[in-house]
Amino acid sequence: MPVLRRLSMSLLFAVMALLPSAASALPLGPTVPSTSQTDSMTAESDGAPDAYEGIFFPVRLPLDAMDNTWGAPRSGGRSHAGTDILAPQMAPAYATVDGEIMRARGEDCVEGQVCRDYYLAIAGDDGRGYLYIHLNDDTPDRPNGCDGLGGVEHAFAPRLVEELKERGTLEGVRVEAGEHIGYTGSSGNADCGVDHIHFEIWEAHDWGASGRVNPYDELVAAIDAGSTRHEVDDLGAPATRALLASQLAITQ
Repeated sequence: MPVLRRLSMSLLFAVMALLPSAASALPLGPTVPSTSQTDSMTAESDGAPDAYEGIFFPVRLPLDAMDNTWGAPRSGGRSHAGTDILAPQMAPAYATVDGEIMRARGEDCVEGQVCRDYYLAIAGDDGRGYLYIHLNDDTPDRPNGCDGLGGVEHAFAPRLVEELKERGTLEGVRVEAGEHIGYTGSSGNADCGVDHIHFEIWEAHDWGASGRVNPYDELVAAIDAGSTRHEVDDLGAPATRALLASQLAITQ
């Protein structure tokens, strides 16, 4: 898909820029740019465009797929009112903006209980609403298939689980843009289907009553701006080089 192609190439350039050459050693500390580099950076900053002010991408990269399916027909005469972001089970999901949780579906699930519907709705400080549907409901890696026994600890991020234990609800809990809030899965009406996050943007904090926004262009803009988190952020240099090699094999 065009977005995934673009994502793979941008990842390659970003990672290659960060990695030392095979013949050089990894630096043990920060390096100081040369005078010519600082002069160049100063000149660029004087005429640089405004900093990116869009959303943070809501799922950790790399993705399995993402396409613009806004308005596509769905069961029951519905139209698709969001973007499906396909990623592996348990891929972390992130808050796109600063805000507070309006509702956490599944927060009342108790340990050992089969629960098959988890989502998060966030009231953004920007006045818009953000919805993450199909958070994970199964045991990680699904050793017993789609068991619905993942529990809150495998649907919501660790900090939110702690908040839930202390408060009894996640309603009103503050989150920050880029903060880990949950895990990708296939709960709800996608139960035991393709793992993904159905992501929506609302015009206001009213569950879409005032209108919904097609998130696709904003998601692409977040990728282009690097307002993302990638699995290589959690890897050391050897693993990063191995991932880079696999990406090269895919894109050639």
